Amino acid sequence: MVEETSRITSEETFENGVVIYRRGDKAEHTYLLKEGKVDLIGEDGTVSRTVAAGQVFGETALVSMDAMRIHTARVTKDSKCLKIARQPLEAQLQNEDPFIAALFRILQGNMCNVMQMKKMPKEKMNALAKDLAETAE
Repeated sequence: MVEETSRITSEETFENGVVIYRRGDKAEHTYLLKEGKVDLIGEDGTVSRTVAAGQVFGETALVSMDAMRIHTARVTKDSKCLKIARQPLEAQLQNEDPFIAALFRILQGNMCNVMQMKKMPKEKMNALAKDLAETAE
């Protein structure tokens, strides 16, 4: 089990100011921040989220093989991360209990849907919300 985990993860240390990845890069890894702070910077250059120890970022890597980064991740306090590689994780899931693999696929699909909704224009999102509210009545 330890050997399998080491194929999937590695620990990396980043100094303050380092860019871990840039918006538009291919997303191949997800990160668990063990120590430090990382800012996720949007297209407009503003910080959309600050990641603290114990949180995950870069999860778009788990969505699909073609996923691209939607933020730039910049270290704002010296950080230590557990870097999780998508491809070995998917290969490992094929050897796991079918329920666990299916659950992971469902979560992947849900993440993909949320990402698509974030790309949706506000007008379309508002119309969809209105339709859902009317259907619920």
